[in-house]
Amino acid sequence: MYDIIANNRQGMGVKRTIFTSKIRYSKYLSRTTCCLATSFNLSTIQNLLDNRDLSPVNMPPKCGASENCSLTVDVILQSSDGKQLGAHSKNLELFTDAFPVAGSTLPPHDGEVVKLTESAEILRLVLSYTHNTPPPDLSSLDLDTLLLLGEVVIKKYGMYLAGECVNKEVNLRISNSPPLKILAYKTRVSDFSLIDETARKTMNNPLEDALTILDPSVFRVWILYREKWRNSHTNVNIIKNPLPVWLTGLRDLEAQPNTLRK
Repeated sequence: MYDIIANNRQGMGVKRTIFTSKIRYSKYLSRTTCCLATSFNLSTIQNLLDNRDLSPVNMPPKCGASENCSLTVDVILQSSDGKQLGAHSKNLELFTDAFPVAGSTLPPHDGEVVKLTESAEILRLVLSYTHNTPPPDLSSLDLDTLLLLGEVVIKKYGMYLAGECVNKEVNLRISNSPPLKILAYKTRVSDFSLIDETARKTMNNPLEDALTILDPSVFRVWILYREKWRNSHTNVNIIKNPLPVWLTGLRDLEAQPNTLRK
């Protein structure tokens, strides 16, 4: 009997020892697993931080008109040369005729951009006219860029105040610029200020140049204009009775008129 009890106690002691060992092992596994999990999470987070993409493509671009603009950028424009410029739908609505009313269309998806055919230089100038700020100085632009800007703001985006600024700068350059380019621009944007003065400066340009630069319909009008202009100047310069003029010239040269009659 005692042997049985002793054996049972001994067995219970063994079981208790085994059970205690299991508890300790379980706690060890828990601590190890917890440490591994914590280490894994920190490592994963660190990798995410190290490998995060901070390129400008994933960040909203700044306002294309001014770096100091505090308005929220809700429209992203992409130029023909791949540059992205921030814009404001409300400003585009107020200052242009080409963009829809703000809020009338579905909001763009994250990262969605509006691709345009103008270069970044032209788009920045266009956006500068969509803010209540002084207009940009156009005097430093080359002629081709200036004329392209005028066509874009007037014909494509309907920005007539910006168009007036461009037209004034163009008029200041008439005397020092290729007149055929100026004439072609004025006819395209329907700016008839100083157009007669511009056309008269093209009268001695070769036909090949006019055919290349002017639109076909404008070229036909230009041909008729030049023909009438040349006829009027030819008739004005005709001397009906050249004898007095010749005699005066000959006297100045101390020549003998009678010798020329033989």
